[in-house]
Amino acid sequence: MPAPLPPDEVLYEIHEAVRLYGFTPASRQLNMPESTLRHRYGAALRKLNLPDVVARAVPAVGEAANTTEVVWGVENGVFVVFGDCHWTNPVQPRSVAHEALLLAIPRIKPDFLLCTGDALDLGEISRHDAVGWTPVGRVKDTLAAGRMHFGDLANAAPKSKRFWCIGNHDERYDNYLAKHAAAFEGEEGMSLADKFPDWRMAWRFDFGAFYALHRWHNGEHAAYNNAMKGAASIITGDTHKLRVTARENLKGRMYGVETGMLADPNWSCFNYLRGKPTAWTQGWVVLTIRNGRLLQPETCEVLDGIAWFRGEALAGKPRVRVQARKG
Repeated sequence: MPAPLPPDEVLYEIHEAVRLYGFTPASRQLNMPESTLRHRYGAALRKLNLPDVVARAVPAVGEAANTTEVVWGVENGVFVVFGDCHWTNPVQPRSVAHEALLLAIPRIKPDFLLCTGDALDLGEISRHDAVGWTPVGRVKDTLAAGRMHFGDLANAAPKSKRFWCIGNHDERYDNYLAKHAAAFEGEEGMSLADKFPDWRMAWRFDFGAFYALHRWHNGEHAAYNNAMKGAASIITGDTHKLRVTARENLKGRMYGVETGMLADPNWSCFNYLRGKPTAWTQGWVVLTIRNGRLLQPETCEVLDGIAWFRGEALAGKPRVRVQARKG
């Protein structure tokens, strides 16, 4: 006779532990043989009609596939997270945040590099009209900039695993070809992922302690709404804001994180703002996972031309604010 199943609340706990950490770490955390945990996890799916959250087999890093979600459970690790780079061409000067990132990575020695999307601007194939005579970067120049900058980052952390959430600007590449050259679908070298084989691309990543995607909620309370409605720590780009919002519930503390922008808000590709002020902030984020838990995120923020991280000025020059005189 098979052993009786534990109470429903225990099955819920097992399901949640597997969702957050995967089978092996969850078995250690719950002090339960992995074979028993797997059996009870299956029972939880059947009895409680819960979704299957087991990590699917992950293709090798660099496989050209725009996967909806990639599960890559992490029990301990350090992530350097950046996004909204909006690179246009190789001669475009690096921003202050970008300079600080290159200086900080060798010190941090991250296990993972994570781009939260919009690494490339791809303005030439945008559906939006040009703003006056603002120059638009050509596709080949944008790709060259991406190769150069991603290569620099990889060289700064050669042992890191590299992930890239597909942003709405990034997807312009595949969308344009799908519309204008659909007959070449599946041909090697036609997708954006083929151009960057050292970076694993997907719409969303599940790292166990947090989820990362380019965008979800927007507005002033985007970070809070992401964490609240996702019932998990959610890391996003897109808003160009640098914010960390903590939220607590019975499961513990979780974070909504907006990763700022690696681009300079004064670049010409943002002329569509037409002089309007914004809350955009140059910067990037460091995330640390210990024993399957996401610790308090750390930010590098550019203030008045200086990139500050852990109380140290990493890059930039002070920008003096001059009050305008009356005409």
